[in-house]
Amino acid sequence: MSSRIIHLYCYICGQGYGSASIERHMRTCPETWNNEQKHLPIKLQVPVPDPPNAELPTSLTDQKKCKAWNDEAYEIAMNNRNKCPYCNRGFFSDKIVKHIHVCPKKPKDADVDALLSNKKKVTSKPRFFICGICGREYGTASIERHLKQCLEQFGNDQKHVPEYARRPVPDLDELLKEIEEIKADGKITQAEIDEQRENAMKTYKEGLAECPNCHRTFESEVLTKHMKGCKAREFKFGYVFDPDIDDEDDDDDDDDDDERERDYCF
Repeated sequence: MSSRIIHLYCYICGQGYGSASIERHMRTCPETWNNEQKHLPIKLQVPVPDPPNAELPTSLTDQKKCKAWNDEAYEIAMNNRNKCPYCNRGFFSDKIVKHIHVCPKKPKDADVDALLSNKKKVTSKPRFFICGICGREYGTASIERHLKQCLEQFGNDQKHVPEYARRPVPDLDELLKEIEEIKADGKITQAEIDEQRENAMKTYKEGLAECPNCHRTFESEVLTKHMKGCKAREFKFGYVFDPDIDDEDDDDDDDDDDERERDYCF
């Protein structure tokens, strides 16, 4: 006597589900299947198969209809597994890579690494402009509005940092002019975006504040924190720049200035 069928097979993943959940599962299984296939080399990937011709039972009452569905669905799932290029056996996506490494029919000179690394490389080009003031990326529709707001924020921030850490004021008109010229013909090419990104990043880096000890460049706020713990020492001259020392009384004796402006290292 044959056993009673208690679940229905998914024709994609081959797993069994109850009659109340199989239909819901099959609505999400194709997306899950495709996501798993993306992690495999192109040559090993397989698409979602076509569904069975048999009608999907709505309950387990009609065992004959359930068997017809299960027989066809299970066969489709098994035949649609990822094939080993050496032995042609089928495996699901979570097992195929491990099998290929140990496949007994794999040639001794087989380059497994080359096979498994043969993935489709997505080299999408950036479609964002770069702000020449803060160095961050912004969309082609929002870059101009951001530049104006960023310059205002830049001015406010500079008021709260020491004079030695202040950065030169960026030329907003020049930055906006470049964007306007790119958008003038209504079309933005990738070459124009690449050029703007390069120019803006150069402007941003050239405007950073420099540490007088190690000569590294930083945002103004970051430089003030860096100065407190900068490990660089001007051993060649025997002193370290100290931003906390007052620079008043410039008319005093040179010896007094040297004593006040330098922390000698021994």
